[in-house]
Amino acid sequence: IPGFDTRFTKNISEWCRVATALRCMKGSIFGHLGHTYEGMLDMNFDPTTIERTFGIHVKMVEMCEFVDYVHSATDKEVKDKIKMIRDTFEFLDPSYDPTTRKIMDEDLDWTARVSVGMDKLVSNNNLSGVAYYYEGLNNEYEKVACSMIIGNSLLVSAGIPFAGESDMKTCVAMYITSCLGCGGSFAEFCPTIFEEKIQMVGHDGPHDIRISDGKPQMRALTTFHGKKGEGLSVDFSLKEGPITMLGLSSDIDGNYSFSVAEGESQKGPKPANGNTMTRGYFGEGDIGAFVEDWSCSGINHHFSLSLGHNASVLKKLAKTLNIPFKQVR
Repeated sequence: IPGFDTRFTKNISEWCRVATALRCMKGSIFGHLGHTYEGMLDMNFDPTTIERTFGIHVKMVEMCEFVDYVHSATDKEVKDKIKMIRDTFEFLDPSYDPTTRKIMDEDLDWTARVSVGMDKLVSNNNLSGVAYYYEGLNNEYEKVACSMIIGNSLLVSAGIPFAGESDMKTCVAMYITSCLGCGGSFAEFCPTIFEEKIQMVGHDGPHDIRISDGKPQMRALTTFHGKKGEGLSVDFSLKEGPITMLGLSSDIDGNYSFSVAEGESQKGPKPANGNTMTRGYFGEGDIGAFVEDWSCSGINHHFSLSLGHNASVLKKLAKTLNIPFKQVR
């Protein structure tokens, strides 16, 4: 229409997306499974401040309940889940990385059983998201906890974020970007390629396969991201094009803020190590300065990686939540 200002359409659309996110958060329940990660102080969180700020109730869910669901999985449920996994993922052979190995039938059966247990944990506790971590010591709880990556990727892709390493703040960030229609994959900074101004971003799980560049891939690993345990992991990159990182920062008084950076997912080589890995380009400026600025924003070391440039709508959402907004790039 001649003379019509498209800014109004954009603003109205963004405010509608904000309203959707607020409605999703109000009265939702997020599970905390296991315990916090001893070596990552930035993962600590206060359930009361989560509910006060976002309207999300944090419920403590028990490993024993989860493990009971895993053991009670029927043969039909496991068979159906194996079919879903085969239909969803491309199975990869070992790569040059010595931590990769061949995928075995027993890997698939056990991962499917754990995935069925995760579905029941979510359904029976009415959960909209879960942050989890459990170490164990060569016991059954450890075996279950280290076999959740495939199941949590399926749930994340259904709009129910599962955040590893007990990161409730990033679980909330993943839920927000998913509610905004952008997807939300669990990620952190990986290698920096200074000469190409590329910051690799990814993790060993969990991932939003809705925003994968092609069919997501699956590898068997002998160790997860430097931690104990072994099993199946997801290997993929985000679709090429604009991306946004959203991280939840918290200050010394427990008040939250949004840290946001916009960039691009670019095609190119990446390590074949059974982790998600996206080549993030964040402009022609000094990539080292970008990493420093992002770290100094108060962010913990994880964030939600989503499709599109979403800073504008996230700024509006921060305003409605009455929390600070920081855009790094």
